[in-house]
Amino acid sequence: MIPIIPHITDGDYDLDSVFKMAKMINVNYILPGLLNLYGETKTHFFRIIKNSFKNSFNDLKNTYISSKASKIYNMKFYNKITILNKRYDFKDSYKTVLDRKLNEFNLKDNTKQSTLFDTF
Repeated sequence: MIPIIPHITDGDYDLDSVFKMAKMINVNYILPGLLNLYGETKTHFFRIIKNSFKNSFNDLKNTYISSKASKIYNMKFYNKITILNKRYDFKDSYKTVLDRKLNEFNLKDNTKQSTLFDTF
C-alpha cells in the first residue's frame, strides 16, 4: 500500500476500499507508507502533478516543504490508518503478525528443517 500520495490517493473512500478488499482476501497486515520525495524526483513529481492534478498541486506543495510529508499531515494520516486497522481488525504491528505466524508454525506436528542431505 505504498506510496500513498497525499491529497490524491489518501481519500477516505480510497483507503477504506483497500482495507475492505484486504479483509475480504484474508490479508493479515497492511503496511501503509507515504510518498517521500528526494532530489530531482521532487522536481519531476511536482511538474507532473501541476500538469495532471492541478487541484491538488498547492496542497501537495504545502505538505511537502521538505522531502517528507509534514508532521501534521503524518499525524492525521496515521490516525486515519489506526481507525481503519481497528474497523477491519488488522494488527497495527507487523511484529505481532510475525510472532503469531511463527508460533503457529512451531506448533505444527512433524515440522523438521530440511537439509541438503535429506533423501526424498
